[in-house]
Amino acid sequence: MDRLDQLELWDSTIVIIMVDHGYHLVEHDWWNKVTVFEDGARAPMLIWVPDALGMVKPTDSLISSISIRRWWITRA
Repeated sequence: MDRLDQLELWDSTIVIIMVDHGYHLVEHDWWNKVTVFEDGARAPMLIWVPDALGMVKPTDSLISSISIRRWWITRA
């Protein structure tokens, strides 16, 4: 993020941060994901799109990491 600041690229760069919080492994010592525990189904995702409306607003909307691929292809 600092590098985007230094190079002044925020106006032309889409940033997507997705994480897997490890709920199944840490809480249940499972290496697979065969259940949909509420905590395991929720993972942080941050998206920055230059000039997008609604930025910096949290949402309770459902989104799948697979949906991001479809969304990304429409932006390419």
